[in-house]
Amino acid sequence: MKVSNVYVGINGATIGLTSGKAIAAYPARKGEDKSHFLMESGKLVQVKGARINGVGVPRFLKESGFELAQPGDSNAERVADLLDVREGTELVEAASQTKAAELQKKFAGQDCTFVPFDESRPCVTVKVEAPRNSRSMLLDLSTGFSSGVIDIAYVPGRDIGMEVALSSGWLVGPAGDAGSMPRNTDYGGIVEKAVYVICNCGLGALVGAQNLVPLDNAPEDAPFPRGLLEIAQANGDIVQVGITGVDELEVVYRRAGEVLYSRSGMAKPRLGEVIGAIAAVLVRVGELDAPPVKKALKKTS
Repeated sequence: MKVSNVYVGINGATIGLTSGKAIAAYPARKGEDKSHFLMESGKLVQVKGARINGVGVPRFLKESGFELAQPGDSNAERVADLLDVREGTELVEAASQTKAAELQKKFAGQDCTFVPFDESRPCVTVKVEAPRNSRSMLLDLSTGFSSGVIDIAYVPGRDIGMEVALSSGWLVGPAGDAGSMPRNTDYGGIVEKAVYVICNCGLGALVGAQNLVPLDNAPEDAPFPRGLLEIAQANGDIVQVGITGVDELEVVYRRAGEVLYSRSGMAKPRLGEVIGAIAAVLVRVGELDAPPVKKALKKTS
């Protein structure tokens, strides 16, 4: 687990970086070349290199007055959660590449319907091109999310271009029902869209309500009075994405009805960060489900 490998400053110790003072750190894992530091501002920054000042990162941290955090340490929990969010975004981005390639191959040469998430935009009939030897992706700095795309035949005068992104809408095959696909509402906003993207990339299926809808006359103790969406996982688990009474994002991972893990909040109201804030529970549960690493036995002479 990440949280058990986070170092925190003891007795007020900090580490000076160009961006400020660090109060906690997650050293580079084996095979990686970047460590992560939590700043006093709450921001997580990366420091490249498997060594700092000529020594390994763990040793550098210990010499700087840092020690492995005790269970329940708030700074360690913060570092682990922020890393989960980053990895959550990366998880969905990678899945979008795989899913786009699958759809490219499945619908090659066929006329399909592209259904934009934005309910104000019209659906468009598109012809899917044959797969290429290389994969393409849409780098969108404004949303902070890099999406897999599907190449389509160009039609002069049409503003949709030569590709459709999985972060923008659903691609429905000739036998599918385009009219049944969920559309993003003004009320559902960025959270609703993030859920659609996660499902569109093959990381679950939307079940139950298709849009975030507030509960009328909701009791004070209602868990998600501002709306709830549920994503069913292939193994039967459920990810609940809801908005609390104080308009905060909360994500709950349930297995057999029991809460396995939950988290709340999102760093920025950008698509990439919101996707990461939701998919972070998939990252954490993946860690919980992973078999423990067996340590090699030392040989004795």
